[in-house]
Amino acid sequence: MVIGCDKKEGETPSQAHASGSSQAEIGPKGTNSQQEARRSKKAARVEKSETGQALGKFSSDWENLAGQSKGQETLAKQKELALALLPKLGGSDDLLQFLDFLTERGAGDLRKEILEKHIGMIFKGSGAGDAREWLLTVEDEKLREQLSRLAGKVFDGVGFKDYFEKMGQYGSHHCQAALLSGYCSSLAKTDPEGAVRVYKEIGYPKKIDNTGMADVMASFPPGTNFLKFATEIREDSMTLAKRSRSALLQNWAGVKPEEAAQYVLANSATSVNPDQMGVVIGTWAKRAPDAAASWLGKAPEGKARDEGMVAMAKHWTASTPAKALDYAGKITDFDKRVATATQVFKEWEKTDRPAATAAWLKLFPDPGQ
Repeated sequence: MVIGCDKKEGETPSQAHASGSSQAEIGPKGTNSQQEARRSKKAARVEKSETGQALGKFSSDWENLAGQSKGQETLAKQKELALALLPKLGGSDDLLQFLDFLTERGAGDLRKEILEKHIGMIFKGSGAGDAREWLLTVEDEKLREQLSRLAGKVFDGVGFKDYFEKMGQYGSHHCQAALLSGYCSSLAKTDPEGAVRVYKEIGYPKKIDNTGMADVMASFPPGTNFLKFATEIREDSMTLAKRSRSALLQNWAGVKPEEAAQYVLANSATSVNPDQMGVVIGTWAKRAPDAAASWLGKAPEGKARDEGMVAMAKHWTASTPAKALDYAGKITDFDKRVATATQVFKEWEKTDRPAATAAWLKLFPDPGQ
């Protein structure tokens, strides 16, 4: 099972992962099916729907709070109102009006938080089916893609493959890819091999590339056989393969950093780009910088070790620039050493230019003196 650019034609995955009862036929893109669905939905709505009433009350309560004060307490109460409203709106046009309302009121940060952390709840529970059907009609392509990923993450029960096909008929290729990426990234938390298999079996025949595979590999649980998956990824000269490997290595380094670092070191002359060492060491340093530095100091000189030193320099630049410059000085490639040291110096001089200058001249003595 090679993870790369090759497409694999084959059977769809087992019912345990993605199959379900067939849906009613949906007209393909280019027909009026999507417009008819929207017209039917709008015609069915009463003027004062429950969601509309809930939105109206929220708007009034929000404005009342805004008129009282502008402090953090008010912002907290407005956030509480917004989160309480969300499950009442479910998948509806009133939800879109709610998001627009937040934008118009300058609550962009709250809107972003809701989209990233909370709105997925509308695709759970008894209203999940209706919310997924509503998602097909969302006209904002970027928003629909974002919501599709969330819908995939919380998709529960049979019928995923049917809904995936339906999204392709109503939506764009990007929304299908986002839906699949979300679904498989959740599956990967308990079944890494199954997640990769489903992604390939459903996605490849639709010419969905491995962009979303990075999200899948980033979701692998600690007990995963990371080495097995790493060896199945094609060489890093392929951009999407490199992105997938980076996600896998970051995950791996959070669990078994020395094993991940050794893998990069052993393969940096063949299939793995040496800069992947920076991914491993950067992740390792966040948790145990001394251990990362100790391992790196014993590694043989070369491109991979240099990339590790770059990562260590970046790790210390903000808090301890003197230490960061020391790591920059251990880089054997002269151009890379200068570039890394320059980045450290630029940050250091903002707080202590004399000390930064002295350290720079120690690392790169002035030949005229």
